Amino acid sequence: MNKTILYPFVGDSVGGSQINTINIIKYLKKKKKRFLICIMNEGPLNKFLIKNNLEHVTLFPSMKFSGGLLFKVRNFYYILKFLRRNKVKIIHTNDLRMHYFWIPFCVLLKIKHFWQQHSAYYSKKNILYSNFSHRILTVSEFCKKSFTNQMSKRAIVIKNIFSPVILNNFKIKNYNQKIVITFIGNNSRQKRLHIFLGIVEKLVSYYKEKILIVIVGNIENFNEIISSYDIKNIKHYKFSDEIFSILKSSSLLIAPSANEGFGRIIIESMLAETLVLASRSGGHKEIINENETGFLAELDCIDDFYESAIKILSLSLKEKNKIIRTAFKFAKTNFLQADTLENLLDTYKCQKKY
Repeated sequence: MNKTILYPFVGDSVGGSQINTINIIKYLKKKKKRFLICIMNEGPLNKFLIKNNLEHVTLFPSMKFSGGLLFKVRNFYYILKFLRRNKVKIIHTNDLRMHYFWIPFCVLLKIKHFWQQHSAYYSKKNILYSNFSHRILTVSEFCKKSFTNQMSKRAIVIKNIFSPVILNNFKIKNYNQKIVITFIGNNSRQKRLHIFLGIVEKLVSYYKEKILIVIVGNIENFNEIISSYDIKNIKHYKFSDEIFSILKSSSLLIAPSANEGFGRIIIESMLAETLVLASRSGGHKEIINENETGFLAELDCIDDFYESAIKILSLSLKEKNKIIRTAFKFAKTNFLQADTLENLLDTYKCQKKY
C-alpha cells in the first residue's frame, strides 16, 4: 500500500479517540507504511506526539481552529496544496470536527475518507456528511446501533487498539492507603463525576482513613466541586501520561459514565490487573462479563455502586485474583493482537465504496 494516509487532529485534547488513532499510526510506522499526521493547532496533543516520537505538521499555529477556517479562501487553497504536495490518497478522521472539515477536500480531490466514530451519535445530519465517506468505522455494536439506519448499515466495527508497550513501561505509585479508588475522566455529563463523588463519599465514611480517592482528568473548578462532598483524602491529576501506573496502583476503578461508546479505560484497567466496577450502560456491557471480568452497577444509582464496591473490596484475595486473571486474559487476547490492525489495513485497500 503506497498511498499516503493522513491523520488530522484538532490538537486541543488527548483522549481515548486520539490515543486509539495514535496506536494505529504506531503500527503503520512499524510496518513502514506511508502516513502523515497533522494538527490544526498546537496544544496537549502536540506534546503527546513529541513524547511518542511521532513527527507531525501544525497547519494553523497562529489561528484557533474553528469550522470557519474552511471558508477563508487563503486557508482553503493552503489545504489543497498541502494535500496535493503530500500525495494524500486516504484521510482518516476521528472526531466530528475533523469529519466535517476534511470531507469537502476529499470530495474535491477524490480522496478516500474514513470516518471513525468513537461514541454513540444520534444526529440525522450525519446522514448527509457520512454519505461522502468511503467507510464508516466505529468501536462497538452499541455505537453502530445508535446511528441512523442508513449510517448504521454502512458501519464496520473495528476494535479499539492498545499498545503492548504499556505492560512493561510503568512504575507503581507509592500510595500509603490500603484501598485506592480511581476515577478517570472529566466533569462532562456523560462521565458522571457527581455520581462518582456521591459513591466515594459513602465509601470514605465506611473505610475512614484507610481509603484514598484518585481522580485523573482536566476538571474545571475542581476544588469548588469537591467542596460539596465530605471527602478529605483525595488526589487529583489534571492530566497524566502515567495512567497505567495509576491504574496498576489502584484497588478499584469506578466508571459510572453513561452511554460510553466503548470504555477504553476499562480495558486499560484489565491490562493493569485492576478490578473494575462500571455502569450497566453503553459499550460497558460488551466488554464486561459480569462477575467474571468485572462488575456492573445500575446507571446513576449511587447505592448500587456503593454496595457493589463494598462487596468487591471484601472479596478474598483468591477471588479477586481469579477475576483479575480472567479479565487480563480477555483484554490481552482481544485487544493486543495485530489482527485488528491488519483488518484495518485491508479495509484501507477496499476499492468499493459502501
